[in-house]
Amino acid sequence: MYLAIGVIFLVVLIVLFKWRVSEFVGEEMFDAYLKQLASRGKVFENVVFDNQTMAPYLFVSKQGIFNIYYNPELTGRLYGRDDDVSWSHVMGHRKINFLNPVKTMASQRQEIEKIGNLLEKDMPIYEVMCFSKRLVLKINTSREVVYLKDFVAMINSKEDVLSESDVKHIIAELNK
Repeated sequence: MYLAIGVIFLVVLIVLFKWRVSEFVGEEMFDAYLKQLASRGKVFENVVFDNQTMAPYLFVSKQGIFNIYYNPELTGRLYGRDDDVSWSHVMGHRKINFLNPVKTMASQRQEIEKIGNLLEKDMPIYEVMCFSKRLVLKINTSREVVYLKDFVAMINSKEDVLSESDVKHIIAELNK
């Protein structure tokens, strides 16, 4: 009898532990999506412009330059608008404010455009906000918003607008 109760208790603990862990650990790996993109261009992580402005992910391909915002720690509900100073992330009873990613991306855009000026090219720059499906979006933004599972398909759906040599020049400039 005690053995059966003990086994049931252990099974319940294991199920609860797995459920709780999956709640905090991303069910999707962003790195796997970035690897899918690597065949179509170059992914840069933590690009620093002028020793101050940092872009966490830039993807350079024939489709253009994609400035990608992704934060794997966001689960729960996300509130914000383009003109807000900060956005709110609510998980359970905890509310955390953080810098508005739209405003951050706007300053990064200015730095990315400088590369285009050096190359004397008008480069298409896309700002993409990528979120896990575990996040309920309550945001109002003009930026492209996509769930992680649709991320690669959204980028691949864009038409080629840069030549292979343009892409190589941009990559060389970012590698400096």
